[in-house]
Amino acid sequence: MNNLSGIIIHKKNKGAYFFLLNIFIISAPLVVYGFSMFGGSVRISRILIIIILPLLLLKIMENPFLIKRDNFFLYAMLPYLIYTTISILWSPNVETGTGIQRLGGLYEIVIVYLIIIAADINAENVLKILKVYLISAIVPLGVGIWQIANNILQFSSIEIPFNQFVITGKYNELAGRYFSAGSGITRISSTFAEPNIFGCYLASVFLFSLLFKINKKWIRSIFRIFQLSILIVIIFTLSKLAYLFLIIGLLYITRKNKKYIFTIIFIILLMIVIIVLLNYYKVSNILNRLTGDSGHYKIFVESLSEIQGINYFIGAGIGSIPYGSWHRFIISRIYESGMIGLIFAFAVSIIPINIMRLKVKNRYEKKIKNNFAGVMLSTIIGLNAYDYFIHLWPWIVIGIIMSTYNTKKLKNLKRMRTPNDDGSLKK
Repeated sequence: MNNLSGIIIHKKNKGAYFFLLNIFIISAPLVVYGFSMFGGSVRISRILIIIILPLLLLKIMENPFLIKRDNFFLYAMLPYLIYTTISILWSPNVETGTGIQRLGGLYEIVIVYLIIIAADINAENVLKILKVYLISAIVPLGVGIWQIANNILQFSSIEIPFNQFVITGKYNELAGRYFSAGSGITRISSTFAEPNIFGCYLASVFLFSLLFKINKKWIRSIFRIFQLSILIVIIFTLSKLAYLFLIIGLLYITRKNKKYIFTIIFIILLMIVIIVLLNYYKVSNILNRLTGDSGHYKIFVESLSEIQGINYFIGAGIGSIPYGSWHRFIISRIYESGMIGLIFAFAVSIIPINIMRLKVKNRYEKKIKNNFAGVMLSTIIGLNAYDYFIHLWPWIVIGIIMSTYNTKKLKNLKRMRTPNDDGSLKK
């Protein structure tokens, strides 16, 4: 009887965990929106993290193997977290609260990674999680389309709809047309308030969407409109990084899976059509941003100059970087956490190589692995190029892929071994 009660409780906890996980994944891209609480605004995803945290701890206590099997967490992320926490003792900005704020962001992404890893995603249920990830793009995509329509019709003076739900005091620039590209047109930033990061997120959604084959004609038509909308909005982010993210991932997946050639041709034709339309309406000057100086090289040179004044071994401490980041993942980690930061950045950067090296014989597994390797490669290249380290969506992507191809599962995956409900491997 006690065993039966334990099984029922375990299944209820598992059901509640996955339900909250799905809601969290959907809410994660709503970066600028929040609820008014305790005299301020709290991001929706942060509220859900707090709610999920007790279930996460319970899950880990029931089965520590869910975490112990993850070498990346044990030997890279956890030491980095511990050391960076200690580094606040010598951070020059600890009195201003910047160090504490940045440390809070670091703990948040670590918890997000653990939430995904503890979900114990495998090759048999991963598509269910990815469907949720695709659904998470609906609201940001809708907001992006609203911004494109606003560029054309000029019906609003603000950057984003539902401005009353924007987090108080954090995104004041959204009260006007902030990301100007010229000719009264702004770059599409949606719910991220950052065109580059939003574009990369949408690119990851598009690449994951290639895994899905829709049989019903009317659903397939809606799905194609969804994919087309993503491509159009990515183009109007005017983000070179987002284009690079999409191209690298798509080329890798195409080369490995021997398909999607027509998708690449279609994207090229779509870009040509949009350029022709922009020329026709005499606003093609907005494309100058793609060839002009974005200021990132200047930041890069400045970071190389500033990093010479720190102790390379211990780093300058969390929160020591002006404006939070040097826009270069490796430089930012070394600047704040010294050698430990470098080791962590290296461990993150080699993840795609580990996925690429994995050999599977099953055709279904190959398709998933090749797609995941392409998405992971693009994500890590984008992370190193722009340092969207503190955002949640990259760690959701990394978590999903790492949970599916976990270090201790790699050998077993070849024989299609999948985990039991309790997280242990089937014999």
